Amino acid sequence: MKLSDYVAAFERGEIVQWEGKPGVWDDKRDNHWDSRYEYRLKPKPLEVWVNIYENDRPRTSLNHPTEAQARAMASPDALRTAVHMKEVV
Repeated sequence: MKLSDYVAAFERGEIVQWEGKPGVWDDKRDNHWDSRYEYRLKPKPLEVWVNIYENDRPRTSLNHPTEAQARAMASPDALRTAVHMKEVV
């Protein structure tokens, strides 16, 4: 993306981040831009639904993009069905 794309995204209300120190991303809070810095759109957290079975952790290899799909794919022996898991960024 070009700098102008980030400016437009910021003006639309999207969260833009800037890299002030290598590897450290902060949310942009003002409308001042400097081409010497790197910018990115804030990553959206991963959200999935899983089914949990006895003596098993959530089967993350069997995650589902929607609650409905998780419910449809759950086995009868599921202890918990369609557990919503959201990544913390």
